[in-house]
Amino acid sequence: MLPAVLCIGVFRSTAVDGGLDPVMHRSALVVAWFQDTAAVPSGEDADPALRGVDWDALALDREL
Repeated sequence: MLPAVLCIGVFRSTAVDGGLDPVMHRSALVVAWFQDTAAVPSGEDADPALRGVDWDALALDREL
């Protein structure tokens, strides 16, 4: 059985590829996870699996 709360986070940052123009490019990643409570995960209190998401491997660079 899955935990009761489905969370979907949309995260944005600078481009992963350092060769891209930092003014014209950003990276983004959508992550979905389940948790037991509706509390927003934050900092050290967030689940280690969520904190351990490999941004560089999973985020996609996009041109603005």
